[in-house]
Formats: sequence, C-alpha cells, structure tokens
Amino acid sequence: MRREWWVPVVVAALAVTAALAFASRPGKPLFEARAVIAIDASFLQKYPDLPRPDHMMQEAEKDGVVARVVEASGATTEALRASLSVYTLDDPQSRLVVRFQSRDESQAAGVVTAMARALVERAVEMGGAEIRALEQRIEDTEKSLTAVRRIDNQTSGRRDAQLSLDIVATQWQMRMKLYEDKLALRQMRSTYYYNGNVATDDIAPARRRGASAATAAILGLALGVVLAALREAMLLRDRSETAAGEASDPD
Repeated sequence: MRREWWVPVVVAALAVTAALAFASRPGKPLFEARAVIAIDASFLQKYPDLPRPDHMMQEAEKDGVVARVVEASGATTEALRASLSVYTLDDPQSRLVVRFQSRDESQAAGVVTAMARALVERAVEMGGAEIRALEQRIEDTEKSLTAVRRIDNQTSGRRDAQLSLDIVATQWQMRMKLYEDKLALRQMRSTYYYNGNVATDDIAPARRRGASAATAAILGLALGVVLAALREAMLLRDRSETAAGEASDPD
C-alpha cells in the first residue's frame, strides 16, 4: 500500500482543482461589513473605572444594545444574533471590530454602523461615574476661578505687590487645571471612538472556494485511498497468478 501513496495525492489534487474551478463561477453574493472602534488603551489604564474592551464585547450581546441596533438598522434580532460578531485586536487591546454578514450590502453596512455607535454610547453611559466626577471638578474650579477674579477686580487698587502676584499665580493655576480637566473630559468621552467608516466586501467567492476545496480534498483523499487499495490488490493478484503459472510450468 505504501507504494501507492501517490494515488490519493494525485486524486485529491485533481478534485481540489476541479472544485476551485467550479466555485469560481459567479454566484449569489455574501457581504461582510466591518466597522472599527478605536480604543485609547493608555487612557483606560489611567482611569480604571471606565469600561474595559471585554466589557464592551459583552455589551454587544445584551438585549438593550441589540434592540438599539435593530431599531436603527431595520435588521431582525435573529439576524443580529446569528451573524454579528465583536472582537478586539492588538495587545493591549486598541481596536474593537464589529463584523456582520448579510446578502444585502446596505443592511450589512447599516448594522455595523449602528452597533459601533451604540457601543460608543454605552461606553459613555458605563463611564458615567468617572465622567460626572470630572464634570463636577471642572464646575467647582470654574466657580473658584470666578470668585478669585471677583476678588481681583474688587481689590485691584488696594493690595500690595505680593498679593497681586499670588492672585495672578492662583488664576493661572486654576486656568491650567481647567484646561487639563476639560481635555481629560473630552478624552474620557472618546475613549472609544468611531469615525463612521465601514469596509464592505463580497466574501462569497472566497468562502465558496474554501469550502469547496476542503470538501474536495477530503473526498479526493478518500477516493484515492480506495483506488490505491484496488490497484494494490490487482497487482498482488497478478503476481500471484504469475507465480502460480511459473510453478506449474515443467520447464
């Protein structure tokens, strides 16, 4: 049987070639749409109470988020459950990918767009405690700065140089603090950022070719093994008949 190893290989190769040729014919399209949400991983490390990427993947499966996407995209809940996937890329996780497959290209794009936006909204909602705390700190600083400015205006002509310098320094520090906190607030609200872009491809040809080639390879190998076994059996029978003929020959 070892001598016939080439038979299964040849048959499988012929089967795969034929399957690929057959699968390359035009067929019904299957569109896969992808939307990418950028994740500010360094900012997540700074604020541990903000939702992690793993939490966002779990959110994509929850009824409330799915309902938002259904309402925004017009797709059915069953279709979303069957064909939607959300996963992350890189280490640390810096991209959250939303993927959906559909025979309708516009529906595929609409679903991933709706899901990406829903997840960004959920991230802001889930980070509400951190966001509210920072908003309160900004509000308190603005009130304090207003009070210092009022004192500055009221005492401008009745204070010594040192007090004037202290007031100027205090206002500068408060303005810098406001700038830093407002910048942090913007970053916090956009820790998960989606720019609205969608990539859509017709994956039906590649999918058909892959499935057809795999099936053809398995069937080809199986058929090749059978043919190799038959060929080996025929060779053994011929040898046996030849040996029997030589044994019966008086010469």
